[in-house]
Amino acid sequence: MSDRERSKSTASNADERLASALRENLFRRKAQARARAHSGDTAKASSHNTISDDRQSSDAESDMKG
Repeated sequence: MSDRERSKSTASNADERLASALRENLFRRKAQARARAHSGDTAKASSHNTISDDRQSSDAESDMKG
């Protein structure tokens, strides 16, 4: 194998490793974004339920007074 062939295969291997690393990074970042979105949805849902529960209890108190 000549030096030229070796440098082409080395460059090709480097390109393949870079592409693989970029794909892995993209998958990891997408997974992190999904996890953040999911935890944000859970927090929004629980805070919405708390607000709803507060309104229900204040409505019940006003019904008792009136």
